[in-house]
Amino acid sequence: MLLRRYKRKLVPKKNTHNEPEKKFQIIQYTKTEINRMSTAELQNLSAELGIDNPFSKTGGELKKILIDYFNLNRD
Repeated sequence: MLLRRYKRKLVPKKNTHNEPEKKFQIIQYTKTEINRMSTAELQNLSAELGIDNPFSKTGGELKKILIDYFNLNRD
């Protein structure tokens, strides 16, 4: 069996329009949007944000954590 090795060149795209490059898109959620999310959506969002063990928490726990994370408490 013949094994082939390919070299991959990772070349960043050139910005041809002289616009600043956007590496990350910051999305701000409202308290209402978080409260309307399903548990699966909350778990995926929490995982993306780096919250510990989001798949072992309930929807209510994740809502509280995310509302605190985005500083949406209005006491």
